[in-house]
Amino acid sequence: MNNLSIPDALCASFAERPDKITLRAAADGTVLVEGSASALEFLGNLLIAQAQTQTDCGFQLSPSGAGSALFSSSSNLGIYIHRTPCAHAP
Repeated sequence: MNNLSIPDALCASFAERPDKITLRAAADGTVLVEGSASALEFLGNLLIAQAQTQTDCGFQLSPSGAGSALFSSSSNLGIYIHRTPCAHAP
């Protein structure tokens, strides 16, 4: 898989699609997760892939950094997925 982890590969294939995810902070302290059916399915598959990968315990995407091609322009939050126990814990 070109030395990519499964989460990386999922993101690379989704970035080529016109669908985008939106993550936004709402005024009431909740997080809006919005997207088409395929965008929401991508997020679900990303969570599953991170749960199953042996590459690393953490994976991060940001609308202003790595993974920005996955987000709509109205996104103002990124996501950090961390599986416990931490692979880097003493």
